[in-house]
Amino acid sequence: MVQALVEKGLERPKCDWIADALVALHGQAFGGKRGGKYRVSRKFLRQLIGRRRLAPELLMGVANELFERGYVLIDLETHFVVLNQKGFDSTRRLTAAAVARVLCSEVNRPSANEEPAPNKGSSPIGLQLQTSEAKLGNP
Repeated sequence: MVQALVEKGLERPKCDWIADALVALHGQAFGGKRGGKYRVSRKFLRQLIGRRRLAPELLMGVANELFERGYVLIDLETHFVVLNQKGFDSTRRLTAAAVARVLCSEVNRPSANEEPAPNKGSSPIGLQLQTSEAKLGNP
């Protein structure tokens, strides 16, 4: 694809050109969709940009250029995903309460030899914390 440019003596595409191409592909209809997020294999990306190797510096440069244009490049080792940053607007925000629930349940999980604590009260986290404190000799 880019080989024709290289054969004409033009330079290999730079990060900004690659980012522009990936953004343009985001808006194109293919794969049964009118546009939107897509994945591209490492091999196909190398062919698309006319490179034998995807150097980390090149990938970082492309990711930075995409970010400036409102897109994200995610490296999933076997392939890349190109997403619009707006797709992240509807994601859940992690709260301290959610982290505390998960961490407390992991810390207070009974071992294989222990009986699970009886489920008293309305807050399993509070009960687990009380049970742990009682084991340590704290009232």
